[in-house]
Amino acid sequence: MLNRKKAIYGVHSLADVIREVFIDHYNFPHDLWNVHDRVSEALPRTNNSIEAWHHSFQRSLQCWHPNLWKFIDALKKEERMQRLNINQLVLGQVVVPKKTDENVSNIVGNYANRTFTEFLHAIAHNLRF
Repeated sequence: MLNRKKAIYGVHSLADVIREVFIDHYNFPHDLWNVHDRVSEALPRTNNSIEAWHHSFQRSLQCWHPNLWKFIDALKKEERMQRLNINQLVLGQVVVPKKTDENVSNIVGNYANRTFTEFLHAIAHNLRF
């Protein structure tokens, strides 16, 4: 386990802390938390599409507690966007993945040419919360 004295003075790198606390300490099987297959197979970032939609819709409102009219306007805009998406799919147009997903896919594909720390830094630069 981490040496408290070293941890207090920040001697451990972030990679050491992640490895020791989240990987070695809990010993979860890799297939439970590893997202390598998700990235290599270009699967969605989340398995909860409703959560993703809700986050997107909340951002389009541009406030936490909209009034009724602003909410209705946002719903109308969302309906127009979804109708446009459906029409594009019907016409055979391909949905383009987000640039972040492409970046993460490139980083994972280049894993063998990086140290573990470089890999974590590269992934961290592409995360959004």
